[in-house]
Amino acid sequence: MVAEIMIDTWNGVRGIGLILTLKCPAACKCCGYNAGPNRSEVMAVNDARNIIDQASKIKGIENISFSGGEPFLYLPLLEELISYANDLGLNTTAVTNGFWARDLETSMKIIDSLQKKGLKKLAISIDDFHNEYIPLQIVKNAVMAVDSSNIHLDVQILKSKNNYINKSSLTTILDANGSND
Repeated sequence: MVAEIMIDTWNGVRGIGLILTLKCPAACKCCGYNAGPNRSEVMAVNDARNIIDQASKIKGIENISFSGGEPFLYLPLLEELISYANDLGLNTTAVTNGFWARDLETSMKIIDSLQKKGLKKLAISIDDFHNEYIPLQIVKNAVMAVDSSNIHLDVQILKSKNNYINKSSLTTILDANGSND
């Protein structure tokens, strides 16, 4: 079973994070979990449901976050667990590098499906480390798809010395009409 359960407070909301997989299409040097394309671990659906059940009974837990590796590699599992947590009254967050947003049409279909399942927040990692594997245009597709939904978007940037991608350059980088790729 892949499971790291983190109880954390994020923007004042207490939640539990589930690492659904350690498989990831990227192999970022900064990854604290050593996730990558050669990993195969995936959390069993019954284990995840059990954890979500227990979390729903803990006073003050309001959010379940699904991360990895890359949970979007197992989209049916992610959708099922988002729906399950939503049915139990928990808000949900999915953390991704956005690899799945190859084009805008596909991105919008995925975001629409996740919104219907109850996803409240998408956290997308965009920084120099992820950009080595995930082109910025792909991240732009994900951001544009989320922008057309009711899902809250958080952009996560890992700071490092001499970043190209940083807080001040992010608006230009993600500008759908901009020339930066």
